[in-house]
Amino acid sequence: MISGRLASPSKTRRRTAITHHAIEPNRRTLHGAFSRDLPPVLTIESGDTVHFKTLDAGWGLEPFQASGEPRASFAPRLEGRDSGHALCGPVAIHGAEPGMTLEVQIGELRPGDWGWTSAGGWDSEVNRRLGVVEEQTVLRWTLDAGTLSGCDQHGHTVSLRPFLGVIGMPPDEPGLHPTPPPRATGGNIDCKELVAGSRLYLPIAVPSGLVSVGDGHAAQGDGEVAGPAIECPMERAELTFRLRDDLRLTGPRADTAAGWITFGFHEDLNEAMLRAGGDAGADGGAARAWAGGGPRPGQRRGRSARHADRQRRPGHPRRAAARSDLVSQRTIRPALRPSRTLRSSSTPAMSTARREPPDRRRSAFRHREQRGEHRAGGLAQTSDQPGGNR
Repeated sequence: MISGRLASPSKTRRRTAITHHAIEPNRRTLHGAFSRDLPPVLTIESGDTVHFKTLDAGWGLEPFQASGEPRASFAPRLEGRDSGHALCGPVAIHGAEPGMTLEVQIGELRPGDWGWTSAGGWDSEVNRRLGVVEEQTVLRWTLDAGTLSGCDQHGHTVSLRPFLGVIGMPPDEPGLHPTPPPRATGGNIDCKELVAGSRLYLPIAVPSGLVSVGDGHAAQGDGEVAGPAIECPMERAELTFRLRDDLRLTGPRADTAAGWITFGFHEDLNEAMLRAGGDAGADGGAARAWAGGGPRPGQRRGRSARHADRQRRPGHPRRAAARSDLVSQRTIRPALRPSRTLRSSSTPAMSTARREPPDRRRSAFRHREQRGEHRAGGLAQTSDQPGGNR
């Protein structure tokens, strides 16, 4: 189902009404690849909000069965076009042109009442090394969106922090493009910080943008070491799309509760890290100031912003989160400090950040700077699928 309420016409440049639309998964709205040639299922104006209902990444219509019998899945599916994650869209944004930036404001995210996590059972380098190609373990989760908690069949409970693993647009290249690898225009980013209240910024490569979303996760760690996260359908995913012609980005960027994050994607981990770090310096003065702690659009510059500008100088500490095809770099501002470190032999350094009380921020930052203390650790993140990336 696709529905919408039209806004009243306005002669002013500034829109006076917000239009809400709804997209549900059906044969017309579902696809499993990115392509500039897919026709949009909905065209919206900049500033409109779309309420998505999505399947889980594996096109499932029901939970995994305790008996091990195959579960019901969406059908029919078209070979090639439907080979990847179950995505809803594409959504065209009127006036979107290559070179612009799409701002995605993430609103309410409500998972369905079931989910699953699996390990092993399919051919991959990791599963071959662990000897579990033929052996699969599945956790079947019962999810409670009201309490944001989940419980598996063994009685283990976890707190939920839902987000969409895939939000993206196609590259400006012909043909069908698989959904597992993330790209400069977004896609399977699988960033657990993209929860309600976050904003994702994506460079637009094709006219109308053509954004698609899916791959609901009820919860995920810093990586999908087993393969998937807690994969689930999304009962409701509220996204507001705005065109930004004042930002020129070369890769995704996000404003989250954990801080600003930039991303770099490449098969070579070192190249991905360089792209993540270099992106912040290649997008123009306004974007650099913004990502480094400057005011957001419409925000007045104050004393704290000017202080942050003075702190942004060569040598200012920065951190990176990495996986084999993804690197996200966090800019640690003076008001933030590393809060925890983890170590993995397979990836380079990462640290998250937390806010300190105002009376301790400046002194603690300078003290660590003088000591040259840069704590960091690595976190492994892998592709996720029982039969394809999640």
